[in-house]
Amino acid sequence: MRLLITAFSDRLVPNRLLGASVEREREREREVIRLSLVGKMDKMNQAFEKVKILVGMEVEDELPAEDETSFAFLDDFNRNCTLSTKQRLHGFAICLVAGLTCTLLSFLVFFNPIKFGITFTFGNLLSLGSTAFLIGPKRQVTMMVDPVHNKVLTLLAIMLEFGALIWYSLSYIPFARSMVSKVVVACFDTEF
Repeated sequence: MRLLITAFSDRLVPNRLLGASVEREREREREVIRLSLVGKMDKMNQAFEKVKILVGMEVEDELPAEDETSFAFLDDFNRNCTLSTKQRLHGFAICLVAGLTCTLLSFLVFFNPIKFGITFTFGNLLSLGSTAFLIGPKRQVTMMVDPVHNKVLTLLAIMLEFGALIWYSLSYIPFARSMVSKVVVACFDTEF
């Protein structure tokens, strides 16, 4: 028992001597953890502010510009645009319906290339511009030229093009299209 107490007290003696340095080390660790948490909270607040802007809520403090070469005209337009959520939804719906209507009506004048080109282009621009009511014109343009979105859309376009190539190639094999159609329907049929 005496040996156990001696061994225990030998360990306590250096800790008592090093108590101040251990306490300083613990204080440094606490400070590092606190600064880490503060940094994470700042990032979370910035993300929350971006979400607020994305859904059209008002933000108290304006976020710092992410891109110094941004569109000055669109920045001014976004600052001066004070539409309510209901007005944004109405603008979106009206532009989308008008754009789809113009696009569908353009097929009535399909054989007149000038009229078709004008109405089809105008309909597509209206449909594309309708989302600017929801997220704002600056964010719309920024997201359209974002390389991440371009990569995803490019990958999707490649997959669609490859599928179209396979389907076109199957047209040269007798009954291949009908056979592939029946196999796909049989694979995805939920009725047993």
